[in-house]
Amino acid sequence: MKGSTFALIVALWTCVVGSVIILAPGAVLSTVQKSVGNVSPVQVIVAIWIVVTISVVARPRISGLFAESIVRATAWLILFKCLFAFCWPGLVSWSLKFYNQFPVLLRCGGLINILIGLWFFSLYSHTKNPPAADPACEGD
Repeated sequence: MKGSTFALIVALWTCVVGSVIILAPGAVLSTVQKSVGNVSPVQVIVAIWIVVTISVVARPRISGLFAESIVRATAWLILFKCLFAFCWPGLVSWSLKFYNQFPVLLRCGGLINILIGLWFFSLYSHTKNPPAADPACEGD
């Protein structure tokens, strides 16, 4: 998968999730708590993200753009996070206890998600059409 496509997926995902968290944090928390009891849907989502991130990191770099490096580094981080969550599903229930103690942090997390999503929209635009290589510099 191209880095630009991955950046767009991450941007859309984080903006949608962040918006829902800000608008209805209680509903999000209760829905996730109900989902944690049934590990299968959580592991399916994590497995999908593992496949998506592997498809990004397995593809060779197209350009030397800094934006592409950020996208690929994020793919590696998401891959490690998903592998960790896949191997230790209790991690989600532990974080839910934390958010139950400090519910205002859930809304802050939603805002941070939206900001990261907007940043990834910017990264998408930078990686979608990388500048063409200067033919005069070839062979240097």
